[in-house]
Amino acid sequence: MSVLALLVLLLPLAGFLINALFGRALARQLVGWVGAGSVGLAFGSALAVLVQVAGGQQLDHTYFTWWNSAGFEIPFNLYIDPLSTLMALVITGVGFMIHVYSIGYMAGEDRGGFSRFFAYMNLFVFSMLLLVLSGNFVWLIVGWAGVGLSSYLLIGFWYERTSAVLAARKAFVMNVIGDVGMMFAAFVIFLNLKALDYGTVLQPDRIHQLPKGGTVITAICLLLLVGAVAKSAQLPLHTWLPDAMEGPTPVSALIHAATMVTAGVYLVARMHALYDWAPAAAATVAIIGAVTALFAATIGTAQVDIKRILAYSTMSQIGYMFLAVGIGAYTAGMFHFMTHAFFKALLFMAAGNVIHAFHEDQDIRHMGNVRSGLPITFWTFLIGTLSISGFPLMAGFVSKDEIIRAALTSTGGFVLLGVLALVTAGLTAFYMFRLFLTAFGWEWLGHDERHLHEAPSVQTVPIMILAAGAVFGGAIPVGSFLKPVFGESPAIGSAPFFGVAGLSILVAVIGFAVAYQLYARRPEMAAVVRRRLGPVHAMVEHKYYVDELYDLVFVRPGFAIGRLLRDFIEPRVIDGLVDGTAELFRVEAAEFRSLQTGRVRNYALVTLVGAGFIAGYLFFFVRPA
Repeated sequence: MSVLALLVLLLPLAGFLINALFGRALARQLVGWVGAGSVGLAFGSALAVLVQVAGGQQLDHTYFTWWNSAGFEIPFNLYIDPLSTLMALVITGVGFMIHVYSIGYMAGEDRGGFSRFFAYMNLFVFSMLLLVLSGNFVWLIVGWAGVGLSSYLLIGFWYERTSAVLAARKAFVMNVIGDVGMMFAAFVIFLNLKALDYGTVLQPDRIHQLPKGGTVITAICLLLLVGAVAKSAQLPLHTWLPDAMEGPTPVSALIHAATMVTAGVYLVARMHALYDWAPAAAATVAIIGAVTALFAATIGTAQVDIKRILAYSTMSQIGYMFLAVGIGAYTAGMFHFMTHAFFKALLFMAAGNVIHAFHEDQDIRHMGNVRSGLPITFWTFLIGTLSISGFPLMAGFVSKDEIIRAALTSTGGFVLLGVLALVTAGLTAFYMFRLFLTAFGWEWLGHDERHLHEAPSVQTVPIMILAAGAVFGGAIPVGSFLKPVFGESPAIGSAPFFGVAGLSILVAVIGFAVAYQLYARRPEMAAVVRRRLGPVHAMVEHKYYVDELYDLVFVRPGFAIGRLLRDFIEPRVIDGLVDGTAELFRVEAAEFRSLQTGRVRNYALVTLVGAGFIAGYLFFFVRPA
């Protein structure tokens, strides 16, 4: 299994190296299939690992020692268990679908841009796999930083656009804040637990050396949470995610569905032994998740850019996952991670087909009635909408209902957070059907005179496969598969399944009914509602002015300090000190240079005078012994 696990990691790296070094010289078709094929082969290797892990095997294998000093070693080791295997399967499986889709979506790029895109995508997948497969904090942080770097490259892929460059920079800065938290957490862990490998750090006897709920263990978990919040775009480090829509649509699918934004959820789940010993930190995770879920859902109700609506839905769904892992329902959180990967990748890629059909216009108000021209995209997007909205028989319903039930019945007193999750479910159904009814239309049998054309099969087949996952993914026995990692969930009480499920269905139906009334049956009412809400709607439409607040508190003072350093400190202090020192030596050198006349008699005179001074000194001041 050690060889298979290494193949999962190294195959995308090989794809990156081939396309980065030789992509411009290769045929476009070969570039695309090297990029997609390397991830597909990694998925095949992950399936082989799954067979062995499902049979009870686990692996903590050291391949080589990267650092050895004074008896302290940092190995390169992979930690393979059901949790890391599930992550690897979703990353490579859904990632493969996105890579195949990209072959068609990015067909309009020139050869250099085409190869560069797939090189970046492979680097992203490799970095994410390193993050989830690594067996110690050092390589976790390396993968964590690699994901940040590759996301920067992909978000700013169209670097000719100022907006793309600014969005990439914003994502990078926000993620670096999280990186700092991660590194401090690793330092505190090493100082107190004297180890950095999971096999040692996560052992209960080692963790229990620290007082439960004490300052040290709580600080470790909160510092890890800083990294998780930044990477998963949770409050208050969330503002980079909507702007990340400046990247190509496949990038949005990859970042939002199976990889980057789920890293924070994985981190908390992987470190569950630490969070179980720090209840205050775990509660903080749950609160941030529930509040972010509701916060992002309200913003999604007022946006008109199709990709930004899906971006805020990602924030909200990740919030559900944070809520789950925060209350100890780790299996439920990871289950929703898997189903979310199916329907969110599907939604983004189907949205990409519609954006292409409407000549890169992303405003849902300029779309509508696309069923006759894009039937596959229409029906698959509807399936994704039903799944994320939590309608019965859909994968999203099963996984989301587990989280809501866990929160409402939690013995840790998280009922209020469960209520927030329930309200968020209703809002999710509302804004997603608002999106569907506006962008796709409700004219089921209408004839479209615009002659829209369906995307090629290389783009439609992946979304059909993901649509199957969005429907049937809820039947995958994730709970029993992850039981060796998390065991039972002691924080979760019991409640009648159908009672909570009934509430979930009810709020989803209400959300759909309101959206249908406002955007299909009587669309003029939507404008009336917006006018009556007035400043409330404006606040939600402007995302609660968080970006403006950060601009006022951080960005403008930062620029002001920068101007002060540039216009005053640098020229007058730094440059003045350097230039003044140089001028002092120049003046002194000029004075000494004047003594160098080149005339022998002058030198003889100076020698004679100097000898006279020495003789006078010896005669008058130095007495013989």
